[in-house]
Amino acid sequence: MLCHSPMVPDQVSIRGILVHTMAGITHSRSFVRSAVQFIKLQVAGNVLFVGAIVGTFIAQSVLAIHPLIGMVVGSALAHIVFFVINRAWVFGSSQSGKTNSQIARFVVFMSFNFLLNIVLVTVIGRMLIGVQPSIDGYEHYVALILSGLFFAVWSYVGLKFWVFTPTRNHARYSRHHALTFERNKEIDARV
Repeated sequence: MLCHSPMVPDQVSIRGILVHTMAGITHSRSFVRSAVQFIKLQVAGNVLFVGAIVGTFIAQSVLAIHPLIGMVVGSALAHIVFFVINRAWVFGSSQSGKTNSQIARFVVFMSFNFLLNIVLVTVIGRMLIGVQPSIDGYEHYVALILSGLFFAVWSYVGLKFWVFTPTRNHARYSRHHALTFERNKEIDARV
């Protein structure tokens, strides 16, 4: 005879197994999605890296000015392209209502990164010159590469969790959204 009591060990363990299995599937899908976004960001990040390298090269080799100036100008232009690629492709954020707030957060985050990158490249470049005398200005390129490795991780965290964070609708009216859909619709109409 079956007992429907919640204290039956077989029922509890089967339910527990199902709940933990479903949580694991959801967690692994989230991990895979995050890993794909990280890889996409690394591909998109090449826009910034190439912009900085090309700007440095043009400044140093073509215009005969300080390579740091070229890095700044090349990076500034590359940031515009980087925002568009991140919004459309990497994080798939096509919510039109969030565009202005995303642009504002992107400008703040990337401005901080921009200044931090200048400091890192300058400091690393000077450290390299202290270790090895200047070899025709190649220390700037090595400093850019080392700085780029740092920003590969730092930018992913900031862009994913602050700039392009997905909208989360936490229980605004009720924990049971599916059961109160009609009610939510009426409340939204009054607000």
